[in-house]
Amino acid sequence: MATPVGLAAIFGPILLIIGVWTLLYQENVKKMSESIKKTPGIMYIGGVINLIIGLTVINISPQWQLELSVLVTIFGWVCFLRGLIIFFLPNLMTKVSKAQTNTFLFFGLLSVVWGLALCWLAYL
Repeated sequence: MATPVGLAAIFGPILLIIGVWTLLYQENVKKMSESIKKTPGIMYIGGVINLIIGLTVINISPQWQLELSVLVTIFGWVCFLRGLIIFFLPNLMTKVSKAQTNTFLFFGLLSVVWGLALCWLAYL
């Protein structure tokens, strides 16, 4: 299952669920964001998780061919870079999370679209 399709089958539904949750429960997303701002340790745990997911996906699926499976590789790089930013530029992440009150809708939609694309790759 260590293929782009296998990774898409795992991360597609996850992104879809998170995106739908973000769109439907924006008040809970705001509460969670506020909680993370008050507890920096949680942010660093998120950074470790992003680094692990990113490096795993990058090493399993390093393809850059112009096809749908490139979304898996891009997902890995986004996770990896987000992990690096959390560790080396934590103030930037705090500023982004403070500015996110109007961007929850954007990131929710992006997550739904990316999740649907990965599900398409995995299941169709």
